[in-house]
Amino acid sequence: MRLSITLALFALALDAHAAPFAHLRRQIVAEVEQRNVPAFAVAVVQGNRIIWEEGFGDGVTARTPFALASVSKPITATALMVLAERGKIDLDQPIDHYLGGVRVVGRDGDPAQATVRRVASHTAGLPPHHRFFTAGTPDFEQTAARYAMVVRPPGTAYQYSNLGYRLIERALETVTGEPLGDVLRREVFAPLGMDDASFPADPPYRSDHPGGSDIYASAHDLARFAAFHLGALMPGQQEILSRRARDLMHRPHTPRGDDEPHDYGIGWIIEENVIGHTGGMPGVRAAIYLMPARKVAVITLAACETDLTERIARQVLARYDRSPRAKHTTPAMGKRSPRRLRGAWSGTVDVAGAE
Repeated sequence: MRLSITLALFALALDAHAAPFAHLRRQIVAEVEQRNVPAFAVAVVQGNRIIWEEGFGDGVTARTPFALASVSKPITATALMVLAERGKIDLDQPIDHYLGGVRVVGRDGDPAQATVRRVASHTAGLPPHHRFFTAGTPDFEQTAARYAMVVRPPGTAYQYSNLGYRLIERALETVTGEPLGDVLRREVFAPLGMDDASFPADPPYRSDHPGGSDIYASAHDLARFAAFHLGALMPGQQEILSRRARDLMHRPHTPRGDDEPHDYGIGWIIEENVIGHTGGMPGVRAAIYLMPARKVAVITLAACETDLTERIARQVLARYDRSPRAKHTTPAMGKRSPRRLRGAWSGTVDVAGAE
């Protein structure tokens, strides 16, 4: 009886905290129905509490795992930092030191300058890359042989590269002697209480950069992950990183250019007073945003390609944004303004498999 009363009181408290989001809930319900969104989930964190979490769609709850796409990156980066704090990985060593004999080659720049830190912050000069498969995936050596090349001098520019997180994945596996799924479960999922999270061996489709794209987790899991990164541990969570290490992840590591809409830390995109990440691939949209100054976070997940994740997340953030700006203007994180191409170009094109 006492347990039932406690649970009932907790449910009432959660509903009271969620009341300010009633208009957003109505918006989600309407759009899920009108736009045939098969599954959607949201969670809002304030301090070390989840003040709203809910699933929308047939049988969907806040504990339903979704594919995270690139929201996988801050999770893999957190595991990287755990091992770095233990002295197993040096962020300023070339990534080659941890690839088990595989080497990054140079096309325009010195691959020895492609350090772990630069790879994790997309400043190592690696090219853009994404490949998805419905059956099988090439092994790491095949992917590295074709695509692991420095195409601009490391440290000089930000270039988002999924391939980099395949290299980070290999580094984690090399220093631990375990597959990434086991590393994530032991170092991140279990200590943070992310009970629904997984790195499945047989998803409907997968990429050849799984460390950057193929993690599954629920909105509830990501709420707990966000609370940890806000420095507000929830009950049952362990402090897997020092505050210094978390701050290092949240600090810009990119040379900001005029055409760059954001900075990048280690696994996190940094935009004004918000850090976060978005993810998208066929049938998936995901977003996690943290506002550290307010100890607030919002997570939105969808099992389809929709902008609802971004719009709902921004509306939640706007509620807490007390800056002088009229409204929260954070762009879709992870997207870059296209560069204008001017003048003539000469050079070579390296095509995998071409003679």
